[in-house]
Amino acid sequence: MAAPLPAAPAPAQGGGALKIILIILAIVIGLIVLAAGSCAYFVHRAITRTHLNQKNGEVSIDTPFGSLNSTSDPNQAAKDTGVEAYPGATVQKNGAANMNIGKMHTATVTYETDDPPATVADFYRSKLPNANLTSGENGHYSLISGGKDDLTTITIEPENGKTQIAVARVTNTGMSH
Repeated sequence: MAAPLPAAPAPAQGGGALKIILIILAIVIGLIVLAAGSCAYFVHRAITRTHLNQKNGEVSIDTPFGSLNSTSDPNQAAKDTGVEAYPGATVQKNGAANMNIGKMHTATVTYETDDPPATVADFYRSKLPNANLTSGENGHYSLISGGKDDLTTITIEPENGKTQIAVARVTNTGMSH
């Protein structure tokens, strides 16, 4: 008499876990594609809404996020930073800019003069009597004035036989009064 043949095994039910993994993977890939498409759309809109204007060596860039303006006029640079230009100092090429981003405004200007750094530091110390003055070695000076909503910094340092003056002012234009 022949021995009975063993019963064939029942089909495996492990395919359900594989299906769940594939569904999750498809959802993740779909979300990534959607996020990349949305990002590309917003970048495209920002680029198409950015305007560049150049006139007489001055540049103005307007974007959906803010604006950037440059000037070589020492009077305009001094007005933008709120700090008087050192007498006889000249604005360096590409040395003055304004930027508005959200509620923040930043104005910077770089001047150059033949006067010694100590003389320049004394001038700005008289203009900003409440500023903190730090003097370093070899004629390097820093003045810091203001607070969190209106901060002005001035750095003075010798460079190539001249004195470089960098003035930067950051203001919060969304201040509540």
